[in-house]
Amino acid sequence: MLRGEIRKGATIRFPKMEPVPRPEWASPIEVGVHARSFYSALPEQPTKDVLQALRGDIRLLGFLKRHKLGRLEFSDRLPMSNWLGSYDPQSREWLSTPSAPLELTERNSIRRS
Repeated sequence: MLRGEIRKGATIRFPKMEPVPRPEWASPIEVGVHARSFYSALPEQPTKDVLQALRGDIRLLGFLKRHKLGRLEFSDRLPMSNWLGSYDPQSREWLSTPSAPLELTERNSIRRS
């Protein structure tokens, strides 16, 4: 495995801390272009490792440039403990606990399979 790659099925554990603004860690997501703000409760390298997967996805980055997210956050502050992510269409806020596998469910939530 090369540095910056995440193995399929890897799980990232979050420290018990509040997410803080980390726009300098968000690459290839650009704050102000792809998202209004970026927060992470992860240390620097795991945050960058998670976002590394987006580097080659030009179509997704283009979509986010046209349809900017509100707040993008990596933390464990989700409404239900079995959720991996949550998206609010009105505010365009995306909260995510980066891990795999993901399963999209109704009501704009993601939960563990």
